[in-house]
Amino acid sequence: MELTEEEEKERAALQERVEIQNQTLYSAVEEGIHDNGQNTQLVDQLTEELVELHERLKHFSERERRVEQERNMLKEMMKKVKKYVEGTSEDFPEELFQEFISRAEVCKDGKVTYHLIFELEYEMPETYDDYVEVKRCI
Repeated sequence: MELTEEEEKERAALQERVEIQNQTLYSAVEEGIHDNGQNTQLVDQLTEELVELHERLKHFSERERRVEQERNMLKEMMKKVKKYVEGTSEDFPEELFQEFISRAEVCKDGKVTYHLIFELEYEMPETYDDYVEVKRCI
């Protein structure tokens, strides 16, 4: 799931706070050097706050990496499906099913919903009964 506009704003605000916090920390260290290390508590506090801000930013970066991974997996799946569609096989390749589908659900109305490994769902327009009928005719 990509970052929302609100999350993008939050990330930008965090990055700005990191820069301000860095400058404050540099100033505190600089003053501490001149005061023979008298500002150690302030330096520790500023460092802890900076680490916390970086942890929050890390969450956004990890989400972006996960989205990019899922996007690449979807592209790979579509390439493989395209090869299947262009081929002569009538059955969906089992290795594609195992590689990209985490589970499938058959609803009371007979519709099948596939849950893909990258947090997408796809509901088939045909029902399970339609599938059975097609298989019976082959």
